[in-house]
Amino acid sequence: MGLLDSLKKEYCFYPVVGDDKHSVLSDLVSKFSSVLGYDGKREEEMLSAVEKRETLGSTGLEQGVAIPHAKMASLEKPLVAVGVLEKEIDYGSVDGKATKVLFLVLGSDEYPNEHVQVLAEIAKLVKNSYFLTRILNVKSQKELQDLFFE
Repeated sequence: MGLLDSLKKEYCFYPVVGDDKHSVLSDLVSKFSSVLGYDGKREEEMLSAVEKRETLGSTGLEQGVAIPHAKMASLEKPLVAVGVLEKEIDYGSVDGKATKVLFLVLGSDEYPNEHVQVLAEIAKLVKNSYFLTRILNVKSQKELQDLFFE
């Protein structure tokens, strides 16, 4: 199970809006929950799990990318959403630079290897400077979807 098994075209979101980590996570989780057909309680569970993980240490990587992630008991396989922010924010990234792209990864306690594999694939993907430049400069949801599915 890899990234493209967990990511679907409809899980690509632009723009994600907010002025800080909490608001952009809330917006991305809300959009993702809606596409997944989750109710308000399930959406709150997702946001709470992601924010709880963030308290352990920022998932902000380098060069404008963060990979917020969490595990949810009821999932059988990892789910991934990609969001490009309307404007860069301070996400507490390791390089101190502003963040513009979020890869939201939801995994399961029952399948930890798949969760780690997806995280590793994303980390490798964003090290590709050509891909990174393209995703950082996305201007529409279709353009974002085309990066992964064309």
